[in-house]
Parts: sequence; structure tokens; C-alpha cells
Amino acid sequence: MRLQPLGVIMKREDLISECKRRSADGADMESIIRFLRMSGCSKIETIAVLLKTFDIDPAAAKKVVHFSPTWDDTRASDEKFHEMAVDATRSVDREG
Repeated sequence: MRLQPLGVIMKREDLISECKRRSADGADMESIIRFLRMSGCSKIETIAVLLKTFDIDPAAAKKVVHFSPTWDDTRASDEKFHEMAVDATRSVDREG
């Protein structure tokens, strides 16, 4: 999915307020994730906003963003990066 950024830069507090408003108006989590990405948020920023918007735990927020259709185009590279980081950590543990 190729999204066109909105070109509007908002502070995190403003994003949280906007997402809470959208949620109260009936927006589902996926549409809020899409709004955040279109607003220029990274995956990590999206997770941070969801934590405050929905009062969910970090693991749940990370999972919902990672498996979100909005972020589907980055999943393979993110998983590869994660695997490389785990391998590097294991390598350091074996050496140390």
C-alpha cells in the first residue's frame, strides 16, 4: 500500500488527542494507524501514540502495528532486521 503523507506535522500530544477523538467517533484501530502513518509517524511513533490513545500494553501495540495492513509494505524488511539483531546478540553472547 502506497500512502500519500498529509504534509501536516503534529506534536505527539496533538496526535493522541486527534486519535482519541477519532476513536470516540467510531474509527477503528486500523484507520487510526493509517492516519498516523499518513501524518508522517514512524512505526515506533505510531506505537507510542497507540499506547496513550487506547491504554494498551506495549507488546499489544507493537503487534497490532507490525501486522497492520497499513504497514504491510515494511513487514518483511522489519522482520529481517529483527532476525539480524537477534543473531548479532546471540553471537555476542557466545563470544562473551
